[in-house]
Amino acid sequence: MASSDVAPWPYARLILLPPIIIGLTIGLGQFGSVRFESRLVHAGFGVVSLLFNWLAMEGFSALAAKAARPFRLPLWVPLLAGVLMACLLHAPFTILRDSFFTPFLRDGSAFFQTWPWAFNDPKYLTEAAISFFNRALIWLTFNYFAIHALGVSRFGYSHFYYQPSQVAARSAEPVSSPPVVEPGPSAKTGLDLLMQKLPPHVGRAIISLKAQEHYTEVTTRQGSALIYMRFSDAVALLGTAVAGAQIHRSHWVARDAVERVEREDGKLVIHLANGETLPVGRTYQHQARSLASGSQ
Repeated sequence: MASSDVAPWPYARLILLPPIIIGLTIGLGQFGSVRFESRLVHAGFGVVSLLFNWLAMEGFSALAAKAARPFRLPLWVPLLAGVLMACLLHAPFTILRDSFFTPFLRDGSAFFQTWPWAFNDPKYLTEAAISFFNRALIWLTFNYFAIHALGVSRFGYSHFYYQPSQVAARSAEPVSSPPVVEPGPSAKTGLDLLMQKLPPHVGRAIISLKAQEHYTEVTTRQGSALIYMRFSDAVALLGTAVAGAQIHRSHWVARDAVERVEREDGKLVIHLANGETLPVGRTYQHQARSLASGSQ
């Protein structure tokens, strides 16, 4: 999935519940700059408006994250880009807003006109800046909470401030490399110990492990989570329970998650089934190619 590595129904709940809850709160509490004749209509307006903005921010953030990935930009950059595009799109949306909801406004209450754009008007520019700031604050907070509290990767990111691959790229290459290991029954106990540290929603189908300082990021087919464990210990716990190999000082990947290995800008990289692209260390190139050939 492009925007979040979680299963469809949990992903839908993750995306749809916050704007619905916030919209109902705004409407039933009659917050905002306009007043409606009834709380029920105000709640309906809040939900519709928040859902439109939320889904727009989700979609544009996903597109921005895809465009930003080659530049290794931190997550907040595509998030803010998504908010900006959603704010611009919201202006023409107000045409529908005025058609459906203006008749339910109290006397003397009116919507601020945002369409057509009028950025040369100081009042319009001020309102636009406030709108952008409010949406950005909510959107950044939500995504920070999703990553660091729920352990859900967002738009291919599992950390709010940087791309995990940036940490790996700064690490020195080792002088020796372990062989590709095949699955076997002897390491089931170690795998169970590793799984006990993962939240249930990420499942058990491991795709990759990534070193994150004193933590290890475990990515599965349903999501990802950070666990407090050294990378070398996590790899050791996997043992031979999952076929795979270490391809870099800070990366281990499962064989069945590998799509292809190729050179980009003169450097060997490995592409995974979940859309991630990971660097291959110079001393791990044989292991990476063995994984790619074994996954064909």
